[in-house]
Amino acid sequence: MEQGAYSITLKGNGYANNVTNAYIIHVIFFFAGVYLCSKIKFLKLEHRSPNTIAIKRIVYSRFFLIILFSLIIVWFGFGGIKVMLGGIDKAQFRTSLGPFGALMYLLVKSIVPTLLAYYACLVKNNNNGYYRLYLICIISSFLALGLGFKALSITIVLPAFFILKNKLNLLSMMKYIFISVGVLFSTAYIFKDENTDILGVLEFVFERATIIQGDVAWYVWNSTEKAIKNFELFKTLYPAIGESNFALLTGVTQSNYDVWVDYHFAQSLTRFVGYDNNALQYGFTVTGNVFSTAVFALGKQFFWIYSFFVGSVSAIVYKIFIELLNKKYYKLASVIASFMAFSVIGWINSGEIIKLFHISTIFYLIFSYLLLCFLEKRLTWNNELK
Repeated sequence: MEQGAYSITLKGNGYANNVTNAYIIHVIFFFAGVYLCSKIKFLKLEHRSPNTIAIKRIVYSRFFLIILFSLIIVWFGFGGIKVMLGGIDKAQFRTSLGPFGALMYLLVKSIVPTLLAYYACLVKNNNNGYYRLYLICIISSFLALGLGFKALSITIVLPAFFILKNKLNLLSMMKYIFISVGVLFSTAYIFKDENTDILGVLEFVFERATIIQGDVAWYVWNSTEKAIKNFELFKTLYPAIGESNFALLTGVTQSNYDVWVDYHFAQSLTRFVGYDNNALQYGFTVTGNVFSTAVFALGKQFFWIYSFFVGSVSAIVYKIFIELLNKKYYKLASVIASFMAFSVIGWINSGEIIKLFHISTIFYLIFSYLLLCFLEKRLTWNNELK
């Protein structure tokens, strides 16, 4: 943006405002938090022997059927196939789900990714069944496309990736980046307009990965100190208790949309950069990130403290995950892997801190763990597995 790039989001060209230097400071303090907290042992567990579950055909079949059934629910039960075929707009489809949206998100943000992570634990422990795992991951990516979220087709398999590649190296990173770019290009091509050619899709993917990731941060940094202070970040923590509880506590509902937006980070940020309620009610929100939140939280002078905090939290969660995985607490490791993919990375990408402790997040964690407990008991005690 500082080089004069045109932003589709902001509908204008950028110019130099020193945000690059500020972002470098943000990254430095983020990784300083990661480095320092990675040296501290936050959890020490006894090594345990998990219930032995051999990767036999019946185990694979059960996981496959659960994922396939989830795909059928999303595509045909909720009508996700219409999104894939272009019969309905993505944003319109999501807003039309109503109360069933909770079940949809439970599937794609909790049940499926956690099951993938757990199956990855079994595969890794038995050193067998990798290709079957890859097949299930592909089906899961198609499941995610039913919601129209292009990046979700990658995020949904991230927990399994964390399990298999918990010690990253350059080659593993390059492979994952290459696959991710390919998936993003493919999904962008699927959801493209009729008049858009392949070059147009490539341009969109490039802009999505570069300009659109930083244009809102550029705008926030370019704003006056007064405008930044007027963004009431603390208010956006209230909806962490859930929309129904939030409405009961505050009396604020979407019928009073102007006030309601003030309490919701994504919508409030979208309005901050210049969009009106018509765009917001259609389901449109801009892409923020944790740098924007850091500026809102502590201003242009002390934003780096928040950056350090973000890096520290990320490192602590990752250290806990590694300890659980190494000591073979596979159910908990799978749940935390899903939490990292959807909540921690989601927080970093969007800047919305309540992703870490929203009531739905807590429910997803508890539900996923109980589901794995039930599944492990069934698989362990099944005579065909002994």
